Amino acid sequence: MQLGVGNARKRWTYWLHAWAFMVGALAAAPARAYELKEPAEGTFVRWTRGDVALHVPYAEAVGTVDADALWDSLLIAADAWRHIGGAPPVRLVAGGPPAPDPHDGLSSVHVLSEWPAETYGDRLAVTVSTFDPNTGELRDTDVLINGTRTFGVLDEAAPATDRFDLPSVLTHELGHVLGLDESEVPEATMWPLLLPGQVSPRTLDTDDEQGIVALYGAAAAPTPEQTVPLTCDAGPRPERGSWLAVLALVVTLRSRGLASLAFAPLRSRTPKR
Repeated sequence: MQLGVGNARKRWTYWLHAWAFMVGALAAAPARAYELKEPAEGTFVRWTRGDVALHVPYAEAVGTVDADALWDSLLIAADAWRHIGGAPPVRLVAGGPPAPDPHDGLSSVHVLSEWPAETYGDRLAVTVSTFDPNTGELRDTDVLINGTRTFGVLDEAAPATDRFDLPSVLTHELGHVLGLDESEVPEATMWPLLLPGQVSPRTLDTDDEQGIVALYGAAAAPTPEQTVPLTCDAGPRPERGSWLAVLALVVTLRSRGLASLAFAPLRSRTPKR
């Protein structure tokens, strides 16, 4: 779905893509099935700066998501994409905006205890990204997590099957943060369906890595001085502010010469019996 408003001087576009691959359509996927967004010929939606600061404005559980589980899951997800091709590292920052705003220039993660099902259905999570429609340069990404679903940091050796693995969900969403769309490869992290108890999306598939290389090129071999561990900004986790309705993401998009894109959201899948 594409909604546009514009005139000779200013134009903004809000893209909402709702992909739902059939459960039965798991046969022979193509060797290259990752998807990239190309807002203008020869340009792709991607970051052009050194790293991506992802703000986490919380101090306590929100909905069904424990604050410590969220932070730990984000560390796992960020580490999965680290050093893949020339992609910028994702740096976690404790604190940030109390509510998502696609034009504040602060990428952030938000758990929504009141999920706008009329907009996003029963999705587990959605990533909304703002970019320059002429160059594809990403300016802002906000990850929205459905706080009405049951999540956990599952034991990879014996995962519980009554909840969704939060690291798997966030590894998928951080792929969107970096600019990837969904994949048609069922084994890929960017495949848009997830089973309760499934932990395999924590580990990237070759298709995911190929998508990153297509966006950012191959990584140069780091020198010892350039090799740094996964980091996050230190400091106490801030008090959580009041949560505003996510519908503001849709109705308050402003005409700033930018476009906003809601990447194909991650959906749950009911196991076959």
